[in-house]
Amino acid sequence: GIKAGDRPILTHCQVLGNDLIERMASIGAIADVQPSFVPTDTAWVEKRLKPEQIKWSYCWQTLIKRGVHVAGSSDAPIESCSPLKGMYDAIY
Repeated sequence: GIKAGDRPILTHCQVLGNDLIERMASIGAIADVQPSFVPTDTAWVEKRLKPEQIKWSYCWQTLIKRGVHVAGSSDAPIESCSPLKGMYDAIY
């Protein structure tokens, strides 16, 4: 099984669920989010996700409040690799 010392990383973390967030917190997983996806994804999120899924989408503050360590990356070359753009998109 996975132990907290293994520090598993879950990448993207765009659409989660309460059960997954609880599991991530319990095993000490790191959420590797890509803030640059926010402006890109806004064009389709509400069209493709159910309202109950939207509640658990891009919920990085919830991850932090639940004790999940959150890191950021760019997902380059799909999105820009500019760290300043990533920081801007994180607070978009």
